Amino acid sequence: MRNMDKETLDLLRNLGLNQYESKIYLALSQLGPMTASELSDNADIPRPRTYDVLDKLAKKGFVSVQPGRPSKYNALSLKQALNNLKKSKEKELIKSFEQMDKIKERLEEKLSKQSMNQNISTEDLIWVLKNRANIYSKLEELIMDASDTIVLSSTEKGLKRKIELYEDLLREAHERGVKIKVITPSVNEGIERIRDIAEIIEKESHHRMVIADDEVLLFLTPDEDEKTEISAWIKSPYFAENMKKILTG
Repeated sequence: MRNMDKETLDLLRNLGLNQYESKIYLALSQLGPMTASELSDNADIPRPRTYDVLDKLAKKGFVSVQPGRPSKYNALSLKQALNNLKKSKEKELIKSFEQMDKIKERLEEKLSKQSMNQNISTEDLIWVLKNRANIYSKLEELIMDASDTIVLSSTEKGLKRKIELYEDLLREAHERGVKIKVITPSVNEGIERIRDIAEIIEKESHHRMVIADDEVLLFLTPDEDEKTEISAWIKSPYFAENMKKILTG
């Protein structure tokens, strides 16, 4: 089972599974229920990582667990797994919008006090961007204008797409002395391409955002559909610096 179909694995990864998760789900789907030890051998996954990957798949709604000594794991049907994934994404989207509303309220409160003394409008500091073309245009601007730091956090697929589009700009930023950090749930070949210019931090994160110079933040919702994707562009050193600490801490 070690020679898995690459196209099938790529399709599973397009759903949001990482490399190990895709391999385990495919192995269970094709070979049936197995123990963690059997999965490690059949899916070619390091044994210490197998339990962690299975736990994440269970939380995502792709596998079920049959208690025992040892426990056995079974792949849920693709239809059921996708229904679970859709429900999870809907909850994440709702949570992101709620978070954006809270951020907006807090920023308006803080910035309104500043504007009284500095004659600036909070509307000048928060924009909502719709569809990927507008969002990526702003992202390009952030990278080009950065003078100190850039922090990129997204899904494995999203980071690969951004790096393919903006690798040259990121390298130019690096040459200007900009320090680049990338937060990713797992590393793929696209992310590996900039390891020589960026610090790669491999950790689970539910945040899709870009932070430049601890001052400007581009916050993206979990929806990665290029036509319906929404982003908030926020200029707030206080918020940007604290979000950076959360991401990289």
